This record gives sequence, C-alpha cells and structure tokens, in this order.
Amino acid sequence: IENFTWAELENAIFTASMYRCVKPETIVISHYMPSPLATPLEFIHSNLNRFFLSDQSYAMETLEPKLWLFGHTHSKCDILYKKTRMVCNPLGYPKEAAGRPYPPVVFDV
Repeated sequence: IENFTWAELENAIFTASMYRCVKPETIVISHYMPSPLATPLEFIHSNLNRFFLSDQSYAMETLEPKLWLFGHTHSKCDILYKKTRMVCNPLGYPKEAAGRPYPPVVFDV
C-alpha cells in the first residue's frame, strides 16, 4: 500500500483522543486490534500486521479501560491484558462462516 501516512495520522488522532477521554470504567470500541496479543497465531510474524493492529498496549497499561471491543480480524479473541478485557467475536466472510455456529458473546459491564 503506497502512501500509508494517512493511517498513521488517524492512529495518532485516535491515541490522543484516548488520553483525553478514557478512564478505568470506559469501554473502548475500535476497528483495529489494540494489542499484538490479539494477533491470530497464523499472523504473529506477518509484515501485514501494521494494517490490522494499532498497538495501544501502553494506553491500556496507563489508562486501564475496563473493556476493549474490536474487529478487523476474523479470529475470536477474549483475553485480559493488565486490567483491560479485549474481546473480538467476528462472524467472518460468508464462506468462512458457512455451517459454523456463531454463539454470541454476552457479558455484564
């Protein structure tokens, strides 16, 4: 992808707004994965991760949002990083989901 600087700028704007708004009781919803820990195993060493990941690990460490919901991946994820629960429950493309059960993720906030 040529001229990807627009994405870096958008990421910087998002990160700056987090530091203005996020508190420990906050639920953050983003498109990109917020931590390398959420990377599916088959993509751990992929050079393409920069297109799917906006590493907000430091923000999670310092701001401690309660919950982070995200997408942009077709792999389920429900992990705890420090005090932040990161959840992704994608259906995937139709051919990926065909005939596969899709149980919802339900939790109290």
